[in-house]
Formats: sequence, structure tokens, C-alpha cells
Amino acid sequence: KNSFEQFFISTHNLDFLKYIKRLKKSKSKQSKNDEKEYDFPQYYFIEKSVKESMETSEVKKLPKCLEKYTTEFNYLFEQIYKFKNIDGINDEDLKTSLVYNFGNNLRKFLEIYLFFKYPNNFESLDKELIERFFNDTYQSDRIDENHQKMVASIINRYQNEYSHLREILSRGMQPIDIEESKKIAKFILETIKQNDKQQYKALVKSIGK
Repeated sequence: KNSFEQFFISTHNLDFLKYIKRLKKSKSKQSKNDEKEYDFPQYYFIEKSVKESMETSEVKKLPKCLEKYTTEFNYLFEQIYKFKNIDGINDEDLKTSLVYNFGNNLRKFLEIYLFFKYPNNFESLDKELIERFFNDTYQSDRIDENHQKMVASIINRYQNEYSHLREILSRGMQPIDIEESKKIAKFILETIKQNDKQQYKALVKSIGK
């Protein structure tokens, strides 16, 4: 029972993580000089990023939204939310990570969000499905169809070009247009807010904003 000082569990399975979280408890102060109790277990994740043109991995504290809700959906929402406000971020490593992972985070977020919006296993996440979502969200008299299709095409392009770089290396050598990406992030968040204000407020609250 008390034969070890530390015990590490590594998993990619968020369902399993939910069971691990049930083990959470507090450990009493280690000494009289200790000012706080310690919560166990502690949660961390491995974050991939790019530093000086090299891929790196770092062990970091698990984001609060994942620790509290145990769902990748909240984490992905947080990443897109941060990207929208990337100009206000001073941490250069974080900014690089957000840019590098934007395409993949966007693709996974839309896959989850649109599956619940349109739960049809026979439809894949493609340009038409994305356009349908953006057009369904607004009243017909408020739709600038050309603008909506343009943005949907940009989103689709990002999914294909920036989240599957192992398949198409030459595209991965092209610089990512940060300003265009910010517009995409902003457009998605505004569309979700327009589509369901209560859901949007809950998502924002889940990431501590």
C-alpha cells in the first residue's frame, strides 16, 4: 500500500481519465511552515510546439478546462479562443504553439461540434457541411452568401493544408497567414455565439473567461 513515493499513469483516453480523477484527494501539510495542502493526483499533458524551427515537446500542467470537464472539446475551444486574441499574448512560445497547431485544432473542433449539430454518420466534415452550418445559423435576409462560402472555403483549406502536413510536405513549408487565421477563429466564435448564445457563454465560462 505504501511501498512507493510516486506513481505515474499515462493515457490518451479521456474516458479513462475521468475514472482517474475520482482518485483525487488532498494531502495534509508536510510541515508547520507549509502554507497549503496538496491535491493528488496532479495532472499534466505533453504539448507539442515549434521552437527555432524545431519540433519540441514539453510537459505542462493540464489546462483547467480539461482538468475540470475532462473533454477535448473545451480544450479545443480554448485554443481557438486564444488564437482569436493572439495579439494580446506576450508569451512567444505560446503564440508559436497556437499558430503551429491552429489547423489541426480547428479541424478537430469542427468535427466534434458539427457531429452534434448534424449527427449523421454518413456525412463527412466537408465544405458543404461547413457551409450549411454557417448558413443555418443566420436568417436568410442576413446572409451574404458569397462571403459565407468564401469563409467556409478558407476553413476547409486550412483543414486540408495545415492539419495533414505529413501527407503534403510542400504545403507545410508555406508560411501560415496569421491575420487570415484570426479572421477564421473570430468568425467561428461569432457564429457559435449567434447559433446558441447560452452554449457560447457556457463554453467561455468553462475556460475561465
